[in-house]
Amino acid sequence: MKVAARAGLVWIAVLVASPAQATEVARYQVTFDATWSAATHPTDFPSNPHFSPPVVATHSVLLSFWNPGQLASDGIQNMAELGSTDPLTTEMATAGARTLEIGGGFNSPGSRTIEFDVFDFDPYVTMVSMIAPSPDWFVGVSGVALHTGAAWVDPLVIQLVPWDAGTDSGVSFESSNQVTNPFVLISQITGFPFTGAPPLGTFSFELVRVLADCENHLDDDGDGLTDELDPGCSDPSDTSEQDPGLACDNGLDDDGDFLTDLDDPGCDGGPGDPSERSDLLVCDDGEDNDGDGDIDYPADSGCLGPEDPTEEAIEIVPALSPGSVAALAGLLLLAARARLISRRA
Repeated sequence: MKVAARAGLVWIAVLVASPAQATEVARYQVTFDATWSAATHPTDFPSNPHFSPPVVATHSVLLSFWNPGQLASDGIQNMAELGSTDPLTTEMATAGARTLEIGGGFNSPGSRTIEFDVFDFDPYVTMVSMIAPSPDWFVGVSGVALHTGAAWVDPLVIQLVPWDAGTDSGVSFESSNQVTNPFVLISQITGFPFTGAPPLGTFSFELVRVLADCENHLDDDGDGLTDELDPGCSDPSDTSEQDPGLACDNGLDDDGDFLTDLDDPGCDGGPGDPSERSDLLVCDDGEDNDGDGDIDYPADSGCLGPEDPTEEAIEIVPALSPGSVAALAGLLLLAARARLISRRA
């Protein structure tokens, strides 16, 4: 039986993309094919073989939620012993996981497919599920890269071996609770009841598609709005968050003041503002306010910028040249000497 599941994404940060970043976000699906059965693993096979709800997290290379040779966290312990997801997803979110997905538990043999999104700058995925029933055994991967730095990895199939979380000392699937004190390190189970046994299944990662700008959870045009909240997005498949029909969201300098979209003070109404000009700004209102035939900045020489409060030119006294300054200093010195001679006489 194959069941598809998709839970709500947990987004940990608001991200702004820039052309220099060339950021991509991809949608993947992972299929957990469980082959664990009485035929493949006859030793000590339990009466109700199943896997707990799989937890999938994407994250940066700096994060790790479990690894062989490490002690299990509270979240990994609860997942491996009880099939609980909440403590683990809380740990992951608090640590800075980029996205989180939780599938549904299922009987083995069986299959579960989950979709999730991955950022090319944080392309690592961790996925775990409890082998149930069991003392503290699980299957999983830790920090697998889905982007090479140049391209998305597709497809990727990983054989699943059993792991012992090191928190319970039971030796069979249906052992009673036997707390390990102190905890021991996470390790692969190669002995009873898995001696000489094949893998318990596979995780198969497949690229679904690279997401368009209007569905990739990024603020691609830097206006503070993402995807369907951006007025430049009329459909999730739109390839740009900018709209040629919106003066303050089209990537152009529509009023010729060398400023574009939200960098233009005339776009005080946000990206949906229909004009880069503003009635509140004398040097950006499209009017010849001083009657000199020139309009706004930079055409009117009285406007030092679009936010200048007047188009009237300010008369500026020319600065003296270095030669003039020296001549003036000489005259002042002669005058001072003359006054001194006069006083002495």
